[in-house]
Amino acid sequence: MSRDDIQRMLGGSERDSSEVLSEAANKALGDRTPTLTQEADAALELVDNLSAGLHDNIDPTATAAQTSDATRKTNDQEINNSASSSSSSTRSAQKAEEADVATASPAAKACVTTVLPDFSQRVDRFTGLPPVLVLVIALPLCASSRDASVDVEPRRFLLRATPPLSTPPPQHQSPLPLSSAVSPAPLQASAVAPPTSEQRIEYLLSSELAETVRPDEASAKWNKKRRELTVTIPLE
Repeated sequence: MSRDDIQRMLGGSERDSSEVLSEAANKALGDRTPTLTQEADAALELVDNLSAGLHDNIDPTATAAQTSDATRKTNDQEINNSASSSSSSTRSAQKAEEADVATASPAAKACVTTVLPDFSQRVDRFTGLPPVLVLVIALPLCASSRDASVDVEPRRFLLRATPPLSTPPPQHQSPLPLSSAVSPAPLQASAVAPPTSEQRIEYLLSSELAETVRPDEASAKWNKKRRELTVTIPLE
């Protein structure tokens, strides 16, 4: 800024001062513009040189080969992981199947045949004794009372018995005493052939009782010779 510009600002109006400052700023910017342009050109030239140098040092063939090798290694690793996982799953399934076969009992392998056992029920009323209902169930293939389980309800009797596979039936079966009011089951258990290693007999019985009983006071007795289960239940 010259001395004339300063005097013009001091002696002039506000408009004169603004004009002087604007002219001074434009002059300063015009003097700096060539320098800034030169610096920008130099920076661009440096970038171009660096890019050219890097491009010259890179072998496109080697880069493509390295990329192909990396891709092939990744694919091989994925295939190996998949094969290993599949082999492990197959071995686990085979071991589980072998364990199931080894631990399977003969009863699980056998074919189960359900049989309705021969039975009867009667009411005994003796002088001086409380009346009782007596059920006699023939279980010719059972070895003991431990093979049977019973469930007594006030008006219904339930029995399930699973004989051992190797227990033969008795040679002679005595007839059961039958009540005149209750008919025996149509299927005679004594006629059932002894089970084999591939066949299993299961006795199932569900019968309505002739009288209302006291389930909590029921008692059972096993006849080993005749292979009969006698259940005695007091009447209500």
